[in-house]
Amino acid sequence: MNAVRTDTPPRIDGVLEEDAWRTAARSDHFLQLVPVEGATPSERTEVYLLFDSDNLYLAVRCHDSDAREIITTQMERDARLDPDDRIEIVLDTFHDQRFAYFFQINAGGAKGDGLVSPDSFSKEWDGIFEAAASHDEGGWSAEFAIPFKTVSFRPDGSVWGLNFARYIRRRNEVVQWSLPSQDYRVFHLPAAGEIRGLAGLDPGLGLDVNPYLAWTWFHDRSSGRRFSRIDPGFDAFLRLTEGITASLTVNTDFADTEVDSRQVNLSRFPLFFPEKRDFFLHDTSIFNFSDFSRRRRDILPFFSRRIGLSSEEGEVPILAGIKVTGREGPFNVGILDVQTDVKGDLDRENLLVARACMNIGEESSAGFIYTHGDPTSDTRNDVLGLDFTYRTSEFLGDKRFRVGGYALKSWTHGVNEDDLAFGSFVDYPNDLFNFRLEAMEIQEAFDPRLGFVPRRGVRKYTERFGFSPRPNTWIRQLHFKINSDVFTQVGSTVESARIIFTPFHIILDSGDSLWMHIRREFDRPSEAFEIHDGVVLAPDKYYWTRGVINLNTSEHRPVSMNLRYSAGNYYSGQLTEYRAGLSVRLDRHVSLSVVGHINDVDLPEGDFITRICSLRTKVNLSSELSWSNLLQYDNLSRSLGLNSRLRWNFKPGSDLFLVLNQGWDKDGSSFIPAAKEITMKVEYTFRF
Repeated sequence: MNAVRTDTPPRIDGVLEEDAWRTAARSDHFLQLVPVEGATPSERTEVYLLFDSDNLYLAVRCHDSDAREIITTQMERDARLDPDDRIEIVLDTFHDQRFAYFFQINAGGAKGDGLVSPDSFSKEWDGIFEAAASHDEGGWSAEFAIPFKTVSFRPDGSVWGLNFARYIRRRNEVVQWSLPSQDYRVFHLPAAGEIRGLAGLDPGLGLDVNPYLAWTWFHDRSSGRRFSRIDPGFDAFLRLTEGITASLTVNTDFADTEVDSRQVNLSRFPLFFPEKRDFFLHDTSIFNFSDFSRRRRDILPFFSRRIGLSSEEGEVPILAGIKVTGREGPFNVGILDVQTDVKGDLDRENLLVARACMNIGEESSAGFIYTHGDPTSDTRNDVLGLDFTYRTSEFLGDKRFRVGGYALKSWTHGVNEDDLAFGSFVDYPNDLFNFRLEAMEIQEAFDPRLGFVPRRGVRKYTERFGFSPRPNTWIRQLHFKINSDVFTQVGSTVESARIIFTPFHIILDSGDSLWMHIRREFDRPSEAFEIHDGVVLAPDKYYWTRGVINLNTSEHRPVSMNLRYSAGNYYSGQLTEYRAGLSVRLDRHVSLSVVGHINDVDLPEGDFITRICSLRTKVNLSSELSWSNLLQYDNLSRSLGLNSRLRWNFKPGSDLFLVLNQGWDKDGSSFIPAAKEITMKVEYTFRF
C-alpha cells in the first residue's frame, strides 16, 4: 500500500464517514487462512491507510451478510479476544522482519496490543494509541490512530512491514491480507506486506513521564496490624536513539497487579508462577534466551519474579530500576538494573541483567546473557550464557526450520566446578507435520539466582512429534502426537521419564474440541519427599500409567465449558483428577466463569484430597471502564481470597485503579475475616 498523507485527520470513532478516508490508500486483497488456505473469503474486507506528521491512521471495513451474527464478548483493554470477531494488525516499523508491534480490536471496541519477535509473542506491552469500532446493518468497522511517539522507527525508513488478519468467529474463519499460510499466520514477519512512501514523520522528543500516586490502607485482624500510607512514584521513558529506549522507575508500586491463580503441587519440584508486573513485562521478549519462553521451564537464566518477590519475606520494596531496551543496527539489546530495599532479613541488593543478540542473515541470531546478584542473600552470584539459533522459512521450499544451541555458566561464592548448563535443539514447527528434538545438561552446582531451574544434576532428552491433518469437513483439524522426556543423572542413570501419547485430538468446525492422551511415567527420587502434609514418599522406583480425557466447547457461544477427567496410578497408589470450568457471557458487558479442580489421592503412605475453586466476574461498562473480581479458595491453606479491581482508562496512557484484597480464614464451617487491603492509584502520562 502506498501511504497517503492527509491534512485533515479522521475522527477515531469507528465510523468511516470522514472525507479523508475517500482519498486513503485502500486494499481488499484478502484470502482465507483457515479453513481453506488461499480460498476466497466468505465476507469482504477492506483496509484503508492514511498518515500525517503525528499519526498513522488505519481503518478496516468488515462487511458481513448477517451482521446480527457478529460475536462480541469482551470490552476491556487487553482482554483475550479469541471468542470474538476481531481485526489484528502487525507493524514492522524497521522493516527488518525481526520485530513488530501488534494491535487488535474486536467488533465491540475492546483493544489490545503487544510485541512480536521471532520466537515469542508478548501481549503485555501497553502502547498509547486510539482505536474504536462501530456496528451497522452491513457489518462493522474499526479505526486506529497510532502515534509515531508510541513506536520506534528510522526517520529515513520510508517502508514499513504491514499485515492484517480478520477473524469471522461464528464460522471459525480467518482471512489474511498478505501471504496467508497455515504454517506462518500473521505473526510471521517475512510474510508481511509493505507500507511505502512514509516521510516527514515526527517522533517528538521521545520522552514519556508517568507520575503516579498510590494510597493504601491495610488491616490484619489476626495480628492487629493496621496502617495507612501514601506512596508517590513515577516511571519515565526516553528514546535514546531511533530504536533504543531507556525506562526509569522510582519507588515502584505494583498495587494494581492481579493476584496469582492458586495452584496445588503434587510433585517434588517447585511450581512456576508467571510474571504479571507491568514494569518487568515491558519489552520482556528482549531478554529471552535461546528459544526459551515462559512455557518452557526447565531452565530460565533470567526470571523477573526473582526481583521484588521473596517466598520468605513476601513483596520486597523496589527503590528504583532502570531498563534500556531496543534495537541498534543488527543488535537487539536489553539492560535491567534494579535496587531493592531492606525487608526482614534481606539487605539492600543491586540486581543486574544484560542481554544482547545479533541478527545474522535474514532470520538467524546469536547472543549472550549476563546476570549479577542474588535477591535472597548477599552472596555473589553471576551467570553468563551464549546462544545461537539458525532459522529459515524456506526449508524444503516454504517450511519453517530451526536449529540452535546454548551454554551457560554460573559463578557462586564457594563453588568452583559442576556449574554449567548447555544444550541443543532441532525444531520443525509447521502445521501438518511438526517435530522437536532436544538435549540438555544441567550440572549439580549450576545456580542462577536470578533465574528458574526446578532440577539440577540432570540430562534431559526430549522428543515431540505431531501430525495434524485438516479434513476440511465438519472436522476442522486432527492432532496425533507422541511426546517423551527422559531425565538422567549426569552419570546416565535414568532418574525420571514420561511418554505421552495422544491417540486423538479432534477440533470441530464449530470450534469444539475433544482430546485424550495416555501417560506412562517413571520416577526415582533419591531421597524422601513430602507430597502432602504428613504424606512422605520414600526413595524408590515408581512406575505408573494414567489416562486423560478433555472436552472444550467453543467460546463463541454465550455458555461454554471445559471438562477434564484423569484417572490411573500415581507413585505408589492412585490419583483421580476432576476439573470443570463454566463460562457465561450475558453480553459484552457482563461475564462470569467458575472453575473447580479436585485431586483425589489414595496412597499407602496416606490419603488426601485437594480442592481449588475460583469464581471470576467481569463488568465492562465501556472499553475504558472495567471491574473484575477473582474469588479463590483452596483446602490446603483453608483460606478464601478476593481480588477486586476497578480500572478506568480515562485517557490513553492514564489510569485510575481501585483495588480491594480481602482474605478470610476458615474456622469450622464458617469464614473469619483476615487481612484486608484497599489501594487507590492514579497515574497520568505526559508526552513530549
